[in-house]
Amino acid sequence: MEINDYDFLFNDDGELMLVFDGFDEEPENPCLTLRDSQATLIRSDKMPTLHIKDVPNDIWATLESVPQILVCEMDEDGEPAQVYDAPVKKIFNA
Repeated sequence: MEINDYDFLFNDDGELMLVFDGFDEEPENPCLTLRDSQATLIRSDKMPTLHIKDVPNDIWATLESVPQILVCEMDEDGEPAQVYDAPVKKIFNA
């Protein structure tokens, strides 16, 4: 599943945060994987992976240098519904 409507922000503590319209199910062991030029959010084994399209180069550089990112899923009223940390995993082709 592709996510086209998202935003990367820095919160007041300087943490990189991914914000997008969320889901009802709570995430289980989420992680963000980076491979080539593709960022993928895995919320749980039970849900489809979320492919984040067209990540800006400056954000990509930050993603490559942080161990985790804050994820904020918004509800239909524009309020935070789920907020969680997701480790960033870099996958290199052999």
